[in-house]
Amino acid sequence: MRRGRRGPLRGHGIDATVDGRRVLVGTAKLLAERGVEARDAEGRAGALAAEGKTSVYAAVDGRIAGILAVADRVRPEAGEAIAALQRLGLETALALSRATIRTVRQNLFWAFVYNAIGIPVAAGLLYPVTGWLLSPVLASAAMSISSVSVVANSLRLRRFRAPLVGGT
Repeated sequence: MRRGRRGPLRGHGIDATVDGRRVLVGTAKLLAERGVEARDAEGRAGALAAEGKTSVYAAVDGRIAGILAVADRVRPEAGEAIAALQRLGLETALALSRATIRTVRQNLFWAFVYNAIGIPVAAGLLYPVTGWLLSPVLASAAMSISSVSVVANSLRLRRFRAPLVGGT
């Protein structure tokens, strides 16, 4: 069996050459785009759709060769699993949001404390009362350390792990 160059067509099917014959397998839209008439098969496709099945068309050398029926039914357990996954996604998003807000609050608190102490000392406002002065070099170093502390605190969010749903 030799295949041609065409290959898969995302979301529509496949267009290939097999032993010198052009083969299309996919949606009615794919066949229509490739000039294959699918009217004769549309009735059968409609009946399959009524049974809850998806139709996949097959054509060889520009003519319908058959229809494949793919069952779309979902077992009841699958619905429960999907709901659990959605809850997990929502719970994870909420937990990450809470952790982010907590980190922002921590960063704001420490930045406020630093500035409430550091700026008056660096400006010399406390010198008349306490005699404390802070050189500009040390003040800039302290500012840099403050920025590094905020970034380091924020990087802790990289270790965030999703909570277990329902305590399991």
